[in-house]
Amino acid sequence: MAFLFHRTSVLAFGTVAVALLIVAASGYRTVVSSRKAYQLVAPSYKELYTLEDVFMAMVDAETGTRGFDATGASRYLERFEWAKSALPRRIDSFAALTVDNPVQQREVAELRVQTTATMRLLEEMVSIRRLKQTVTSDLRDREKISMDAVRVTLGRMRSEEQDLIEHRTAAIGRAASLTQTSVLSLILGAFAVLALSFLFVNHRAVELGHLNAILEERVRERTARLEASLANERAARAEADAANRSKDVFLARVSHELRTPLNVMMGWAQMLRDKTLAQTKVAQAVVSITRNGEVLQTLVGDLIEMSRLTTGTVQLNRSPLDIVPIVRESMSLLESSANAKDIKVQMHLESEPIVVNADPTRLRQVLWNLLSNAIKFTPPKGSVVLRARQAGSEAEISVTDSGRGISSDFLPHVFEPFSQAGGDGQGLGLGLAIARQLVQAHDGRIAAVSPGAGGGATFTVFLPVVVATEREEESRNSA
Repeated sequence: MAFLFHRTSVLAFGTVAVALLIVAASGYRTVVSSRKAYQLVAPSYKELYTLEDVFMAMVDAETGTRGFDATGASRYLERFEWAKSALPRRIDSFAALTVDNPVQQREVAELRVQTTATMRLLEEMVSIRRLKQTVTSDLRDREKISMDAVRVTLGRMRSEEQDLIEHRTAAIGRAASLTQTSVLSLILGAFAVLALSFLFVNHRAVELGHLNAILEERVRERTARLEASLANERAARAEADAANRSKDVFLARVSHELRTPLNVMMGWAQMLRDKTLAQTKVAQAVVSITRNGEVLQTLVGDLIEMSRLTTGTVQLNRSPLDIVPIVRESMSLLESSANAKDIKVQMHLESEPIVVNADPTRLRQVLWNLLSNAIKFTPPKGSVVLRARQAGSEAEISVTDSGRGISSDFLPHVFEPFSQAGGDGQGLGLGLAIARQLVQAHDGRIAAVSPGAGGGATFTVFLPVVVATEREEESRNSA
């Protein structure tokens, strides 16, 4: 009987050990397979981002050329020259990433030919415009056709990468499903063997059960980690998709906002060039061209400012200063705009200095943005109230208007770039985003409050004040 127990114990423990080894081997194999699949998916996203960089370089080249063609201003050529040098490197980067993909390699070859032809046409346009000559419509049409061909090729290449991502993601899902099924089946089998062993074996079977429970927990932990990895991958893919959609919206928005004043300017310029405009309309044409040029300058300036702020290239010349004179000066600069709309302006400023460590130019930029928005969105005969006070360790500057207010749905997004709630549809919605970036660069914060439509709005800037000991120390250092 003892021999039977011993043999049954050995068989039971042996069977369980084999089952657990198979579980571990299966789990390890699946983890390796999943890791390889992840290693394949990640480069595909990098390849997509590289394609977007190629497209943005082409857009920069085209935009710079058209801006130079329309205005003759050499500053537009900076983006063109940058794109001309950056484009080959970006195409080379994509080619290196897809060296094992013959389909993409063929597309890269075609893309090189198309981008070379397009850049040649753009360079020809720039050369003609530098000679103060007019670029022919035929040359513009050929450039547009060539640029459209580049877009079509890039679209095919994006589709190829997205198909690869979907295929590899599906492979990950299948591997995970197979792992779960295999592990579950093997664990059930191990439990069955353990149940039988408890009927025949001695005290050693209990120890084996404890060991099996520990190993089972490890398998569950590995499965949980695998599922968490899959969830993270799905979240990353969703974030990448959202980023792509956001980039598309951004390009569409910028294209629309830039195209409108450009079309107006080109229309007037065409009539002036062809001498089909009545002499009495010449002054109107000059005013319209100037006004729309200023709109373009503002749009491009906002884009450049936002880019510098988000990349951290803006340098602040901070020093201790009293914000009260700056607040008063900022309101005086916009007083004429308020008077033009018969808007009542009130200022409540403390008589004592409120000293913060700030860049005066950037602080004026923030205040000008908040005040101009308040006047812009306040109807005639409304009111704007400007306050500045010190509350504890913070300086508070608030701008309150009696305008149309901000809806509760839009209020959490009011400081996001490219966001606008109704209005006249002008601009890129970067003013408040720039203001928030500048305030944060000063170690401060900015908040917006509104009871809703028709209730007006209050924007408040909070900046840390400089205590007396700090001001004295900085004065001694500067001396």
